[in-house]
Amino acid sequence: MKRYLSSILIPCLLLQLYGCYSSRDATIDEIKIYEGEHDIKINTIKDEIVINRKTSGLSSMKWEATDSSIVVLQQELVKISGITKVDTNYYSIKYSDIVRAQIEEKDNFATTCLVVGVVGAVIYAIAALLVLDSGGLGVGI
Repeated sequence: MKRYLSSILIPCLLLQLYGCYSSRDATIDEIKIYEGEHDIKINTIKDEIVINRKTSGLSSMKWEATDSSIVVLQQELVKISGITKVDTNYYSIKYSDIVRAQIEEKDNFATTCLVVGVVGAVIYAIAALLVLDSGGLGVGI
């Protein structure tokens, strides 16, 4: 029974770890109107910036697109010597400095392929175990 259970749980663990997210290139016009919840990775001439909309208890990031740039306001709670203060970073990314922009989204095709592959592998493993337990294919010599 442990073999059957592990033949199901191991592919499920791999499915969980794989994630099936991918980055797609986005245009500046898409970024201007983007309302989604996923991260946006922007490569500029100088560095790489990841803008996210997820807010945790210790940090938040708000951004908006203007006519000439993306304005980002990042706030973080910082504890120094028992004193908590808010660290605020405000910066602007000009559209002319952007080399590449990517939005990380769920990839339904990759997820479907992975699920079909995992289910096929599980069926194959169970069938192989059943054949071995029954003593072979029943072909006599």
